[in-house]
Amino acid sequence: MLFRFFLVLLLLTCYNFLLAQPRSFQREPLIEKITLYYDGAAELTSPDKASVKRIVEMNLDAMVFHGVYQDFDLNDNLITEGYFHEGHKQGLRNEYFKDRSLKSTIDFSGDDFVIWQLKSELKQDLVVNGTGKFTLPFFYGTGTTLQPRWKQGKVEGEFQFGKRIGKWHYYDLGNAKLDEEEYDKGKFTNRWHYENGDSVQLNYPKTIYFSLSSLIEEVFKFDSQTYFNLTKCFSERVSYPSTFNRAATFAGGLKRLLLLIAQRVPVPENSQLVIRISINENGIVTSTSVEQGVSRQMAAAVEVIKSVELKFFPAIRKGKPYSSELYLPIYGGVEGIKLIEALPYDFIQPDN
Repeated sequence: MLFRFFLVLLLLTCYNFLLAQPRSFQREPLIEKITLYYDGAAELTSPDKASVKRIVEMNLDAMVFHGVYQDFDLNDNLITEGYFHEGHKQGLRNEYFKDRSLKSTIDFSGDDFVIWQLKSELKQDLVVNGTGKFTLPFFYGTGTTLQPRWKQGKVEGEFQFGKRIGKWHYYDLGNAKLDEEEYDKGKFTNRWHYENGDSVQLNYPKTIYFSLSSLIEEVFKFDSQTYFNLTKCFSERVSYPSTFNRAATFAGGLKRLLLLIAQRVPVPENSQLVIRISINENGIVTSTSVEQGVSRQMAAAVEVIKSVELKFFPAIRKGKPYSSELYLPIYGGVEGIKLIEALPYDFIQPDN
């Protein structure tokens, strides 16, 4: 308990003073409505290559979606609309047919969801007012948590008055059963996972995603044939006010980057790693070094930064980008990761 208390104080202190720009917690984050374009692979691209136009509210301090969004096709027909909270879909999302009639209404809450309305492609009612049986395609991850391989399957389930009931069945594309779950009036009671002819009982539900494009969008994957990095992409879509200041940041916020490093770099329990990253005015990482740590950690940390170096955004002073440095402290073990997870996504801001 004493160690955890010390870590909390040290973590908050370091994140406020080790970043090499002046900061303040007084100003509210700048939320602006911007227009982005996506190609058929759900990658950010230029308008002439786009198949979907997104109008979305974005936190320009943390560079995350935060607010209402609407997706349109090339004829300006509304496809979907919903809400992002700290970079993730949250609350009600409506999807529409080409004639603009409602196709589905799904309520997202973290990794959970409730289907309130759902029609088949033939516009037959499957779920009405949170009650009904359905079969839908979904995506699930295999491999490691940090580098998953995404596969597609189908799920058969039932809602009653907005609560999961009965048995839910999950299959791969070959119709082999992956999982079976049981629910009682919305309460998860049991899950069996099947693999290679064996089965194992688990005490937590399966995590699934209805759209692979959603996963790609949330990490800002971009068309590398059109843009060198994310900074170049967003420089065409965002104009910063002349009074705006921001520390250098990462796609989805520095919290996402800190978790990525903490999970992939072997920092021992009760130890600390400090990484220095130099980022120029074009969002290019010009150097990475470990200010505190051992050689094994240094190699791993540099490799992590290299794998995501095209997803940094430069610091902004008076509306203009400039070169700066980030000093990121990473604490080892489960406690360190928990402390990072507890941080708000926009935990650091420069003074205005």
